[in-house]
This record gives sequence, structure tokens and C-alpha cells, in this order.
Amino acid sequence: MSEAVTETGQATTEPVAAEPQAAAAVVEPAAEPAVDPVKEPAKAGAPEAYEDFKLPEGVELAPETATELKSLAKELGLTQEQAQKLADLGGKQAQALAGQHQQMLEQLGKDWETAARADKDIGGDKLPESLATAKRALTQFGSPALTQLLEESRLGSHPEVIRMLAKIGKAVGEDKVITGSEAKPTKDLAQRLYG
Repeated sequence: MSEAVTETGQATTEPVAAEPQAAAAVVEPAAEPAVDPVKEPAKAGAPEAYEDFKLPEGVELAPETATELKSLAKELGLTQEQAQKLADLGGKQAQALAGQHQQMLEQLGKDWETAARADKDIGGDKLPESLATAKRALTQFGSPALTQLLEESRLGSHPEVIRMLAKIGKAVGEDKVITGSEAKPTKDLAQRLYG
């Protein structure tokens, strides 16, 4: 029995438990030897080489991404079917992102159309004339590829694109037809032909 001191500072004669001895030394696992990932054998379930992954229509897997996916699948010991499930998930994600991108473009196009209609210089009552002048400039100076780009990207609805094309159209002016009455020859036809 040993004496212990209480919180009040008085000594008591209650037994005090002795501190336990360290039972056994902790054994640390031996460090695994470094494995060359290129020469590492395939884990159980992983084939020697993975077949190309099949993705949904319209989704392509970049070659470097396919290589990375195959390496990851081998590292995780996945079967071809399990690795294909990962590829399927990635394909679904790519489709979802493409859908979100398309929705964003459509919304931007609507926002740009609204802004063009409200623009004080090209919109309101002036919009039909602005669009006609812009279209004339695009037809004269643009190419079918540019027209397609402006339509697909919805940039053709952007007020600044309409403004620029309308200015170009105004600077060039409308097509004019010169009639014979506007040109006044000084000599009659016989004199011009035979001198």
C-alpha cells in the first residue's frame, strides 16, 4: 500500500495501481520492395492486356486517356468487364457534360437575341433593317463555313456581331443597278462602233 495525495492536498492510504508494463514491442511491417509499374505482374482478375473500350455513340476516348484507364484498371486488378463499366461511366459523364454545354449555348443565344432586340443602335424597330444589312455583308464577304460557325456557336445572335456586320453592310452600301439612262454616251452607236 502506498499513500496518495488527494486534490485537497491530504494524504490517503488507498492503494494506487501501478503503471502497466509495456506488453510487447510494436513490430513494424517490413517495407515492401519498390515495384516497377511497367514490369508489375497483373493483379488477380486483370487480363494481360485490355481490349479497347466501347463507348456510347458520339463519345470518343482520347488515346492517352484510354492508356491511363487501362493502367488504372490493371493497378486495381479489374477484369475487362469491370474496366468497361468504368469506361461506360466516363462515357455517360461525357454525354452529360456535352448536354450541359449545348444547353448553355442555347441559353447564351437566347440572352444575346434579347440583348440585340433591346439594343438602342441595332434593336427595336431597327432590328429588321440591321439584320438585313448584316446578312448582306455576311453573304458578300463571309463564307459558308463562317455562316455555319455563327449559327452553330450562336454567335450570329450576339449584338456585337450583328452591329459589326451591319456597319460593314452600310459601309459597302446597297447593290446598285446602273441603267442605260444613267450613262450618257457622247457619240451614237454607229460613231462608237466605226469611229
